[in-house]
Amino acid sequence: MGPDWAIERAEHHTDDELTDGATMLTITKDHGGSCSGPRLLSFAADVGTEIGREDPLISHDLEHVLALQSACPPDDVAEADLTGKRNWFTLVDDAGTPLSSSGYVEWQGILAHMGALTSPDHRRRGHGAVVARLTTNDAIDAGLIPQWRSHPGNTASRRLAASLGYEELGVHTAATLPRSTV
Repeated sequence: MGPDWAIERAEHHTDDELTDGATMLTITKDHGGSCSGPRLLSFAADVGTEIGREDPLISHDLEHVLALQSACPPDDVAEADLTGKRNWFTLVDDAGTPLSSSGYVEWQGILAHMGALTSPDHRRRGHGAVVARLTTNDAIDAGLIPQWRSHPGNTASRRLAASLGYEELGVHTAATLPRSTV
């Protein structure tokens, strides 16, 4: 989907070439295009019964999401995009400090676009798996298909998704154009 001139230019490229951000920039550069991606798309179909923790302290409040984000690197915050989501599950410690959070936003009435973030000081302890499992189960219970997007180089994100039963099934790359060129 896109303007006729972009579709015509894209016809000369293979599907693999079109998943490459550099190719998309080449196609759109004279029209002010910018590119996001590629992002690997993974999907989950089953509810997980094991969350790996007995009676975790879970918050559903935005204030805990914001506090967690302030403790994380900006690139991680941008990739998780938790403030662009809802239905948060934030694991907090006994003092109420957020350790890890996951959330989703419904997209097109069928997908739950997922995101997860863990404080750098609390990574590799299973916290992300706890909240991402709860969020995934909630999305499935709501009748949605959970979708996980990962940058190809984000090994931790990809491993977390795989540990929760997500399967990598596609790639998403998008070119954004200024309104005046569409």
